[in-house]
Amino acid sequence: MNNPFIGLFRSLWLTGLFLLFTYTKGSAAPQSVWLECPPNVTVWCSEDLSDLDRWGKAWVWENYKKVYAPAPKSVKYNTNSCGIGTIVRTWEYEDKHWNTHTCTQIITVASGSAGFGVTDINWPPSLELEGCNPSADPRLLPKPYDYPTFKKVGCSQPMYSYKDMKFTVADGCMKILRDWKVIDWCTYVPNANPPVGIWTYTQVIKIVAKDTGAYINCLKDTIVAATNDCKGAFVKLDSVKAFSKCGAISKITNTSPYSIQKGPDASGVYPVGTTEFYYIAEYGCGSVVKCKMKVTVTNNIAPTPYCLTGLIVALMPVDSNRDGVPEDGMIEVWAKDLNLGSFHKCGYKNLRYSFSSDPKNTSRVFTCADLGKNQVEIWVTDTFGNQSFCKTTIEIQNNNAKIPNCKRDSLTGGGTSSLILSGKILTSNLVPLEAVNVAADQMNSFSLQSSKIMHVQTRYDTIRTQSGNIFYVRHSDTTYTTQIDTIWTVNSVSDKSTKEGNFTLKDLKKGNDYRILLDKKQDNINGLDINDVVVLIRHILNSEIIKSPLTLIAADVNSDSKIDYSDFDLLYDVVQGNLPVTAIPVHWKFIPSNFDFSKPGVNPLLALEMHALNHSASDLNYTAIRIGDLDNSFNYKNPTTSSVLGARTRSLNAKEYFDFIQAQMGGSQFAHSTSTFQVHNYYPNPIKKGEKLIIELNNLGSDHSVDVELLDLSGKVLFQKLADPIKIGKTQIEVELPAHLNTGIYYFQLRSSSQLERGKVVLE
Repeated sequence: MNNPFIGLFRSLWLTGLFLLFTYTKGSAAPQSVWLECPPNVTVWCSEDLSDLDRWGKAWVWENYKKVYAPAPKSVKYNTNSCGIGTIVRTWEYEDKHWNTHTCTQIITVASGSAGFGVTDINWPPSLELEGCNPSADPRLLPKPYDYPTFKKVGCSQPMYSYKDMKFTVADGCMKILRDWKVIDWCTYVPNANPPVGIWTYTQVIKIVAKDTGAYINCLKDTIVAATNDCKGAFVKLDSVKAFSKCGAISKITNTSPYSIQKGPDASGVYPVGTTEFYYIAEYGCGSVVKCKMKVTVTNNIAPTPYCLTGLIVALMPVDSNRDGVPEDGMIEVWAKDLNLGSFHKCGYKNLRYSFSSDPKNTSRVFTCADLGKNQVEIWVTDTFGNQSFCKTTIEIQNNNAKIPNCKRDSLTGGGTSSLILSGKILTSNLVPLEAVNVAADQMNSFSLQSSKIMHVQTRYDTIRTQSGNIFYVRHSDTTYTTQIDTIWTVNSVSDKSTKEGNFTLKDLKKGNDYRILLDKKQDNINGLDINDVVVLIRHILNSEIIKSPLTLIAADVNSDSKIDYSDFDLLYDVVQGNLPVTAIPVHWKFIPSNFDFSKPGVNPLLALEMHALNHSASDLNYTAIRIGDLDNSFNYKNPTTSSVLGARTRSLNAKEYFDFIQAQMGGSQFAHSTSTFQVHNYYPNPIKKGEKLIIELNNLGSDHSVDVELLDLSGKVLFQKLADPIKIGKTQIEVELPAHLNTGIYYFQLRSSSQLERGKVVLE
């Protein structure tokens, strides 16, 4: 035991090294050989295990010299599917004496201190799906509503599954409770209590039937006359129906306080006046669609008139030249003076009395021309405009006045000889129009023109004197004859409308026939712009038909009683400045405000003719139509001339699309310089749902931003993307169309502070 080699061997063994001493007889010294392995280590599973030499290599020691040992003879991975466990590396070396030396390194792979947990799971949030039977399949849902995601996985193996529980509330209304389970396959322990490696979550999905096209076939506003009952009238209304492509309508109600039933039938006893209410249709999961309805009950119960059986009044003398001899007589009689207790069965107190259906004709002036008995009508009008009348007489006498030559006029006697017509002129949007020339031309008017003709007859008498002289005496007889000729003349009374649109035609003769004529010249282009040209060409191309009868009248620009390309050419040239506004033959046209367009075969533009005018009137109202103004843009406060910056094309045919670039209308400030950006191309067109519209631009100016808008054919903005930056040079803008759009034609427009670009796109 005192052998020094044995002691050295023992000490090396205790240090973990393998040593071998050989002693050959006759050799000078013993030979030593051993293997030196790297130490055992523990690493995290997140480490890169592709190169195990990172944790050391083995060395071979021979005679106290070391060299790298050969590669490990074996590497055994004792790890699970998550990579957790041990890796055992074994080296083996055979020396020249055929002795085998081995050593082993154990690499322990651990999961780390912070393993996979619930905080590493992003659960899909709850959501509400709208539409007609939308799919809740997670494969069709957008992120993050589809599947759970994980913040970090590490050495874990998370897996998920789900199970749905569906609860139907009503037709088109459903709730889905989606139970998600996530397990870590590396740590999951089945049936463990508490659970190990498993987590659960419930996602709530609400499905709501939503139909943007749902509608109610709402009734037209109804007007009913109350003819017996002063309080109101029973109004019979049809039941409304509602429609939705998402399924059946669950309930229809009305909000009328006077309806007998509160369902689709709103019939009931409605009071005098206007009642507004709504029809409301419910479908799906509480979705509603509604429409507004008006029921107007007018009181058509007329007052009961009672008149005096007669009235006798005496004329007052009229001495115009103050010579003491009256030239005429005059007396003013008020209609209310002939009232004998007229009343209204509904108790209305504010009754008005007039000599005609015009409530303003409250008095009448009688002169010598009306001497004697005059039959008159006394009209009684209530606050609702209901009228009735009674007939009586007014006897005009020339008593104490003793007016000489006071005689009854055989033509005008029996009523006042001077009548008044008045009214108001408004545009279609109820704006007064001033400076309209209004004239009442007397029809079949004749005048008597008298002329005196002088006739001179000369004769000579011969006188012979006693002296033989002869004298000739001339006698001249002068006679005069009066010749009366009947000449056709136009007796006209005219006026010009005020700022309030009012006009008055005075001194009209009772019993005459009159034709009412209106005219107004417009010396500027106010109200006419490129938008009117667009409306006109769309009507001609049958893409957007004009339905308003007033707008159809305005579209006949050249007044040839038809709407065609000649109207378009004339309006376009005037708007562009190629022709003066005077090239339009008629600037304004006028129709009676109460004209009924539903009557076939009646021309509203024919002059109003009033035959045998027998009373004054104050309701001669007219609607003014600006020819060429198809979008009602006439500015009555600031009649500045609109201007147009440019149009891409001049001539069109029925297959071409008219595309305007820019227009300046009524004070809008577009830049008058060249365009700062141009639309080079846009695609795909036609476009399908789910595709993005790519708009390629060529920005000629500096970097700036544009607003992107999507509009339907009516001009309603459906989508807006504000301040989309565009860089100088060639660039493009991506527009994602809203998912709810139906197939059809849409317009996009790019708007900057100084420019507007438009384009048309077809959605398939």
